[in-house]
Parts: sequence; structure tokens; C-alpha cells
Amino acid sequence: MRGFDLQRSGTVPRENDFFKVFGPAFKRNARWSVNTRVPDLGDRTRRYYNFWYAFKSWREFLEEEEHDLEEADSREEKRWMERENARKAQKARKEEYARIRTLVDNAYKKDPRIVKRKEEEKAKKQAKKDEKVMAKKKLEEEAAAAIEEEKRRKEEEAKLAAEAAHMSLNTEQLRKLCDKMENKEGLKLAKVLKNGNNDETESEEEEVVEAKHNGHVEANGFATQSPRSAAMV
Repeated sequence: MRGFDLQRSGTVPRENDFFKVFGPAFKRNARWSVNTRVPDLGDRTRRYYNFWYAFKSWREFLEEEEHDLEEADSREEKRWMERENARKAQKARKEEYARIRTLVDNAYKKDPRIVKRKEEEKAKKQAKKDEKVMAKKKLEEEAAAAIEEEKRRKEEEAKLAAEAAHMSLNTEQLRKLCDKMENKEGLKLAKVLKNGNNDETESEEEEVVEAKHNGHVEANGFATQSPRSAAMV
């Protein structure tokens, strides 16, 4: 596919492009598999990538054999050639496995199914993390509210206690004041009663004087007239 590089791990192709690009690449390497039951790229991702991460090749790399054993002049030289050929074949085999491993790694990183699954798992982890943060925040807010409520309750109790103490003090002061007032009022009332009796006596005396002056005298409940009054009549 033009514009897409298998070796660029940062490239994430669309799902259809991914299968078009990596499908043929895996098939080219599948022919060297010791296990002939090679899963298809469209199969389950876990099974597919487990197979390729454990891939075993039967490829012998004969083309890497630099020395022709038939040209050896002696047995020692032939053995040396065999060791050199084996060393180079082993090196080529390691390079081959590294190349396949790189192919599998890039495919795994770019596989839209894997990318989607990782994003979902990341979102779930973030959701759980956010949930824990929110739960912790809620507990902290509830604890703060409880502390504030307890503080308000104690302040209210202190206020009521102060008001009760103030009211008790006022009541005691009022009682003492009433006691003092009762003593003063008793004296005042006695004076008033005494003055009232004196005023009543004086009023009666004034009435008698006035009656005499007008010639009226009451005796045994009968009214009489003085001689002067009778003459005038």
C-alpha cells in the first residue's frame, strides 16, 4: 500500500488497509513455519499473535554457506569450513527471527482491533480511577460537612447555654429587687393608709363644722334647726 510503512510503529492504518498490508507479509513467512497449522490474520487476535511470537522456522539458510566442503584439502580444513558455515547460518537465523519479531511487533501495535481494545481498557481503568477519586472526594466532603455541622451544633449549644445563664442571672436579680421593693412598698402602703385615715377624719370634722354653721344638727338620727334658723323661717 502506498504511503504506509511496515517499519513505522507510529503509523496506525485503517482496518482494511491493515489486512491488505500485513496479511501478505505474514503469509510469505508462514511457509517456513514448523507448525503447518498457521492461523489467519483475521482469526482471534490473542491466538494469532501467540502463534507468531512463538514462531519456529525450519529454514536452513544454505545460501549463507560461504565454504564448499568439497574444496577442502584436508579433514581439518573441512571441519573448519563446517564451523564457519554453521556460524554464518546461525547468524542469519537470528537475523531472520529478529525480522519476524519486528514484523509481529509492528503488526500488534498497528492492529486496529488491538488498538481499540487497549483504548477501551485504558478508558475502563481511567473510569475506575475517576470513580475512586470521586468517591474519595465525596467522603472528604461528607467528613468536612460533618465537622462543620458538629461545630455549628456546639456553637448553638454554647449560645443557648449563655442565654440560659443570662436569663437565670436576670431572674435572680429581679427576685432580689422584688424583695427590696416589697419592703419599701410595705412602708409606703402603711403611710398611705395612715394618711388616708387622717384625711377621712379631717373630712368628717369639716362636715360637722359646716353643719353647725348652717344650723343643722343631727341627734339620734333627727335633724333640728337652730333658733336663728327658725326665726328666719
